Amino acid sequence: MKSTLLFENHGLRCFLLVMDKGDEAYEQISTFARNNAVTAASLTAIGAAE
Repeated sequence: MKSTLLFENHGLRCFLLVMDKGDEAYEQISTFARNNAVTAASLTAIGAAE
């Protein structure tokens, strides 16, 4: 998975996460959230899942 910080202002951050084929979405997002001190979030997904 790759991540990029798109926006940060007054404590609000917006990240772009790009997962590779075969990545487990819940595991990847949970790990990212822990590593980046994300305590609340909304999620928009574009693409396909199996």
